[in-house]
Amino acid sequence: MRKILPTNDLMFKKMMTSEGKEYILQNFIQVVTGMKLSNVKPTNPYQIQKYRENLAGVNLEMYQTIVDIAATTEEGIDIIIEMQLYKHRGFFERIRYYMASTYMESYSAGHQPYKPVVSIVVTDFSVFKEDPEPRVEIGLVNLEKNREVLNEKDQPFERVYLVNLATTLSNQDDAFNEWRNFLKNGTITAKASKEIQDAYAVVDFYNLDSEEMKMAEQMEKYEEVYWKTIEYAKETAREAGLKEGQVLAFLKMNLPIPEIMKHTGLSEEEIQKIKNTL
Repeated sequence: MRKILPTNDLMFKKMMTSEGKEYILQNFIQVVTGMKLSNVKPTNPYQIQKYRENLAGVNLEMYQTIVDIAATTEEGIDIIIEMQLYKHRGFFERIRYYMASTYMESYSAGHQPYKPVVSIVVTDFSVFKEDPEPRVEIGLVNLEKNREVLNEKDQPFERVYLVNLATTLSNQDDAFNEWRNFLKNGTITAKASKEIQDAYAVVDFYNLDSEEMKMAEQMEKYEEVYWKTIEYAKETAREAGLKEGQVLAFLKMNLPIPEIMKHTGLSEEEIQKIKNTL
């Protein structure tokens, strides 16, 4: 029986942002964050036509396995959901970049007070080796008082929630464990909530139309090819024993500089200097 995991780019966006499925997105966010939220809405709802147009311009060698979903709430909180299944350099820098961009959009729009930003990042690895918890919550904290800094509405200025699919620990509540199991394995149990059951039905491969089936399989292939290409370039560079060799390999793949920065840890200036030697 053909199965594509819910973490697939198309599957995740379809189940979380399709019109009429906002309650699935809201439930996922509330289970992960513990916040009680109202009227959660995706800012870029899933539309097969738009997805097709975006997919048409994807280059296999430039594909990035990061799913981005943005949402707003009635309480005035901006939510970002990222699917960063593979470990790479600049992990927190990327999270901070997305959060800062969202915060600046709020600033430019003149929101007073500036809207809080919450980032949920799903990984298939433990970000902190010494702390392989299934769920990690990070906020802006007064270190001396060990107290979170809140805005005038008693909301957090910012929070990051890490959802770890790789850990074998299951010391969270049933609702969280059910969501994590579903994302990791694509299966549900008798304990699964209505929201997860409905999400399961949405991403059932045989409930997709023929075009969605084709695109979901295509995205699965893109992810596999992308990471095999990255690993090959890294191995080639390791054999040469040169960081420059790794950068040159990525440049020959036409990988954009931000992606090279992510995989090498080098600055844009350092990469540009190597590029100028070509």
